[in-house]
Amino acid sequence: MDKQIYIDFGSPLRKGEPTLELMYAYDLGIYLIREADKLKEKERVYEWTAFLIAYGEDDDTEKLIKKYFKEIKKIWSKYDYSDYEPIHESLTLSREVLDDADDWKNTFEDGREDLLDWFFDE
Repeated sequence: MDKQIYIDFGSPLRKGEPTLELMYAYDLGIYLIREADKLKEKERVYEWTAFLIAYGEDDDTEKLIKKYFKEIKKIWSKYDYSDYEPIHESLTLSREVLDDADDWKNTFEDGREDLLDWFFDE
């Protein structure tokens, strides 16, 4: 990957935005996923989506879907990941893995199973 995404909060170039003090993981993640999509970097879309699903902070699943994952799923669906190798096996996301590996699915926090099922259905 030769492209990089930089976030320069509080910079004079971003005059309309307040200085960042603390950012919720999902807000940062969706920002990075949007930027990766603009750059057509499916690898970063995959990695950040997988990270948020696997390791994102606990919150109400319906709230996460409504506020973040509807858009994330739409972006995710633009790309073919059949030939993509995740940077770590814990970031493996696919319908097949979800169906075949109950042990893998059970490693996620409570509520993640519902999020995973929603993400790969429809």
